[in-house]
Amino acid sequence: MYNQDTKRLSNRAVNYNRWHSNDKIPVDIIESDQGFLVKSYLPGFSKEEINVSVKDNLLTIKAETTKKKYNDNDILHMQEIATSNKVNRSFYIPSTCDVENLRAKLSHGILNLIIPKRINNSPKTIKIS
Repeated sequence: MYNQDTKRLSNRAVNYNRWHSNDKIPVDIIESDQGFLVKSYLPGFSKEEINVSVKDNLLTIKAETTKKKYNDNDILHMQEIATSNKVNRSFYIPSTCDVENLRAKLSHGILNLIIPKRINNSPKTIKIS
């Protein structure tokens, strides 16, 4: 089901390079009647290295890992992560999303963010006295 909220979500996806990184996190965004599923592909990152935040309807996913420290006696023949690895991605999410009940789960390098839609999305009627 593709509606205006999905169109706004996909059209307003932005990559904020706060760390001056050219690496943006690949994502899939799926909408259902109940809400959105954002699948972020973060292989090699642990849950402690991932940060998810929402402020003013801007959903931001950041991940950072640093190179492993070795003992002085160890001989390092190759290290492919020469410096820290930082990636991020931000999206404006529709105001119909219930960010208070957002859930996140990391499994096999895939971060699943489940963002439910608000149940009562009708405007509040205000009685004039």
